Amino acid sequence: MTPQTRRLIPVAFANFFGTLNDNAFKNISILIMAMSITDSSEELILNARISIVFTVPFILFSVFAGWAGDRFCRHKVMGFAKACELPIMLVGSVAVMLYDSSNPSPLLGGLLYSCVFLMAVQSTFFVPARASIMPQLFNEQEIKDANGKLELLNFAGIILGTALAGVCVTYKASLLVLPIFAIIGWFFIRKTQAVEAANPTLPFSLNPIKELAGPMKTIRQDKGLLAAAIGETIFYSIGIVLVFAILTMGKYDLMLSDIERSLMLLPLTFGIGLGCFVAGRLNHTTMNRGLCVPGLMGMTFALCQLISTSNPTIASLWILLAGFFGGLFVLPIKVYLQEETPEKERMRIMAAENILVFLGMLFTTWLTYEFGKRSGDLTSHSVIWACSLALALTCIPAAIILSNNFLRLLVLGPIRLNYRIRGRGLENVPHDGPLLLLPNHSTWIDGFLLSAAIPRNIVFMIDSTYYYKPLLKPFFEMFDFLPVNTGRKSVLQSLEAGRQALADGKALCLFPEGVLTRSGFMNEFKSGFQRVLKGNEDATVLPVYMGGTWDSTFSLRSGERLSLTNTVGPLPPKISVHVGEVVPHDIPALELWEKVKELEFIDHKIRADENVPGPVKFLHHAKFNPFGSIFIDPDKGPIKNLPLLIKILALSAKIKKVHGKKEYTSILLPNTVAAVSSALAAYYQDSVPVFLNSTVSKDGLAHALKTTDCQHVITSKLAIKKMKIELPESCTPVYLEDIAKSITKVDVIKALLSIARPSRSICKAKIDDTATILFSSGSTGTPKGVELTHLNVSSNLDSLGMVCDLNQNDVVLGHMPLFHAFGYLSAFYLPISQGTPAVMQANPLDAKAVSENMGKYACSILFATPSFLANYTRRCKKEDFSKLRLVLVGAEKLNANTSKEFFEKFGVLPTEAYGATELAPGVSFNAPVKIWELGKKHLRDNSVGRPLPGIQIKTVNPDTLEDLAHGEDGLLLVRSPGTMRGYLKDPDRTNAVLKNGWYITGDIASIHRDGSIQLQGRLSRFSKIAGEMVPHGAVEEVLHQEASTDPSQLAVMGVPDEARGEKLIVLFTELDKDIAEIIESLRSHGLPNLWIPRPQNFIQIDEIPLLGSGKVDLKGLKDLAIKMVEKQNA
Repeated sequence: MTPQTRRLIPVAFANFFGTLNDNAFKNISILIMAMSITDSSEELILNARISIVFTVPFILFSVFAGWAGDRFCRHKVMGFAKACELPIMLVGSVAVMLYDSSNPSPLLGGLLYSCVFLMAVQSTFFVPARASIMPQLFNEQEIKDANGKLELLNFAGIILGTALAGVCVTYKASLLVLPIFAIIGWFFIRKTQAVEAANPTLPFSLNPIKELAGPMKTIRQDKGLLAAAIGETIFYSIGIVLVFAILTMGKYDLMLSDIERSLMLLPLTFGIGLGCFVAGRLNHTTMNRGLCVPGLMGMTFALCQLISTSNPTIASLWILLAGFFGGLFVLPIKVYLQEETPEKERMRIMAAENILVFLGMLFTTWLTYEFGKRSGDLTSHSVIWACSLALALTCIPAAIILSNNFLRLLVLGPIRLNYRIRGRGLENVPHDGPLLLLPNHSTWIDGFLLSAAIPRNIVFMIDSTYYYKPLLKPFFEMFDFLPVNTGRKSVLQSLEAGRQALADGKALCLFPEGVLTRSGFMNEFKSGFQRVLKGNEDATVLPVYMGGTWDSTFSLRSGERLSLTNTVGPLPPKISVHVGEVVPHDIPALELWEKVKELEFIDHKIRADENVPGPVKFLHHAKFNPFGSIFIDPDKGPIKNLPLLIKILALSAKIKKVHGKKEYTSILLPNTVAAVSSALAAYYQDSVPVFLNSTVSKDGLAHALKTTDCQHVITSKLAIKKMKIELPESCTPVYLEDIAKSITKVDVIKALLSIARPSRSICKAKIDDTATILFSSGSTGTPKGVELTHLNVSSNLDSLGMVCDLNQNDVVLGHMPLFHAFGYLSAFYLPISQGTPAVMQANPLDAKAVSENMGKYACSILFATPSFLANYTRRCKKEDFSKLRLVLVGAEKLNANTSKEFFEKFGVLPTEAYGATELAPGVSFNAPVKIWELGKKHLRDNSVGRPLPGIQIKTVNPDTLEDLAHGEDGLLLVRSPGTMRGYLKDPDRTNAVLKNGWYITGDIASIHRDGSIQLQGRLSRFSKIAGEMVPHGAVEEVLHQEASTDPSQLAVMGVPDEARGEKLIVLFTELDKDIAEIIESLRSHGLPNLWIPRPQNFIQIDEIPLLGSGKVDLKGLKDLAIKMVEKQNA
């Protein structure tokens, strides 16, 4: 239950039971006293008389109710009113039980009138307090939806009260429920959140005229409040006589019984409640009063149709429709009155407005009474005709006054219906005054989406090419769009027009990117917004992020032309508008970009919280597409989802029997269908799978098993033999071959039957639960157990999917090791989450098998390290890569030669990604400016691209961790929804890398003005030579280029040196060029002499030490370099 719902329930249900009792008792009184009446005019007079009695207290006591609501805490005023309800209901119920309609008693009749009067008195105090407390309980973006729900429940009370009236008249014993409802309502009001008194020093006056003068003056002087008060007065004044007419119509025209005709009011009240609810949902963030116009038109039309029917069912439908449009009309008025009244006198203004409403009701009731009494032949049809005529006449001024609101509604209404728009931070938006909004720009309709969310009329700028199109110009003018012409002079003139709009106190929106994103990344922000702020010192400047727009129809996700295929995910699309806090006028463009990125991070974190864990999604895929295939075995071909799921569930039950209920399940298998099946089997027994690194030593395996408290290891005899693994003595292998033999037909049947259970029953994993423990590569020391949650991995996958367009039509080669973050994401979590087929490739170094599987199964996506990529370039066939569209390269720096050679052979340009296991793993992606150019271009050379959507970056001083100016080299920090929970059982190392939600990457980098990252190397991969920091990576890059090598053939490492602190050593396997020639080429590249290794420091070795992931084993490389230098010096 959300906090908003918890605040709403006590008020809504206390109001519900009060409304139920009000309407039940009033209608009971009418029905029981009307039993002896046989003439429709007399019954209309009786209805009018009781309504007058019910209306008078609202006129007499509203002033005092307003004073009490402002002087005292409103929840206490409501509590006092509810406490008075119980004795009134007790007396009233007894009076009805004793009343004999065949021999009416004047005394009992007077008692009934008195109880109706007293119920109205308590409502006089309760209703304004309830209306006034809402803005205290809910903020601006919550109150529309809360009001819609409250009004729906309010009219549900009217419905039930109206229906209950007929039952109580027929079965008088049922009257006992009325006091019970009063008690329940009192208990609910006691749970209402306490609020402060609005004006605790407000003096009391016995002169109601004097008390009324101030609020009435406020209403009279404010045209908006005056129009709202008149609109609500017309609604209720017509509504009260319409109720009389419907009851009379049911008895004399439709020939219905008392119970049946009381039920005729149910469609009316239900329709009003439904209309209020729809209006609240339609205007979730900002209420458009333009709804009043179609509301009036709809009511008029429905009432005209009601007159011409004699069928009770058809009549009920028209009454329902009239009520629905009535709800659309009245809710915007109620919300406007709540929001626009000053807080300190809100209750008194509400009370004054109530007086106007009830004076109007008294007037129309009196007219009905007088016409009925004088003419003697007043019929329900004539009353309904009069109501429809009054509404029709009201339509004319309403359409004139609200013309702009109505036209905006015609545009924004479909927007709100087609998009689920949610606003956050709307409290930062001032109600009036100059305002500059600076959002990201993803779709052609960003302006309309923003207008649907922000409670201000916003001025936009738009390219004049589109502004002057005949069909579009009227809409652009309606929304105050300003045309922008091309050319520097024209742009300056347009900015001047924007500056004038701010000077006029308007809300202006500028898109700092200047153009629509064509990649899903935010483009570089321009500084033109600063020009419009000149001379507008009072203007409020707010950064805005609009989330979910890139995945919607009007983005350029599919190319320069609009495409219906752009929409990704469930319909209607979920759009979020995050408004940040005020920023200074002189904020630099890049700093503003970072502010919007911070809002983007918040949006992605919220969306990630709403995600479903991957193992649960796999269940959905398998159940709804049982004969499809997600995992592909290279030898057996595609594995059908249903048979695979049955095997997984049977395996899960067997594994649980073997090692019992354990928090972690260790798995030691290559990339096979058996490996992913074992992982899913672990999830379905409420355990967390841990993929062990098959390339580490026995001590490394023992360390991982000890850290996760695992004794058993899920493996296979074949895998142990092929990978030549020596298991630690402390562990017990659980061989899949043995488990397969133990699975019986009964086990299979049990697994098949269990599929019928709800997915959440099979897999209880929550989004914030641990998804896996990945042990870091250990390239710089002891491996650490990185604890990643489902939220971490799924959010990273979502961010990557936005800019790579990952989908079910792709086929990914699942060859990256599952114990590696890159492999866990691409070969396991991507397939189970999105249903993207994955070809499980056991050995990533087997280039021949890689080539065959790429060609055989038409793989379109390849995740790889540069070392793997270089191997494939040399040994794979070009035709096998013909369907390839995207190559993502990570784990180490992509060598320019490796990238060039791969592109020349296969026609797909590898795109470099950057990340860390601790970040699940992606951080940035060197994607081109246009998403459809992936595999053909990249953003810029010597860069790892811009941070993925939802990820923030910054550089800091490595020693002090103070923020650095943009463009300066510094220690790179990352904040992401994918940031790990921590290192398992290692709080010290966790605290060392996580600071206030930021992860310290250990990499030295600079940030370009477009937000892209340029890595200089690991902080640990710098050597301090003669007092200067020399990056190994920069030297390596030039060496690879000149010597035509890759990381598996050449690497640079620093070793201690007595003379200069450290010196650079170049370890290589073979060189095609002479060392002296290579050194000379280093100088031609402009490298400082201090960065150039000496000839004697080039040392040939048999092989560069690599980890199982394909990354260079830096620790092993360091040890080898020291050993080779010592051997050289010996």
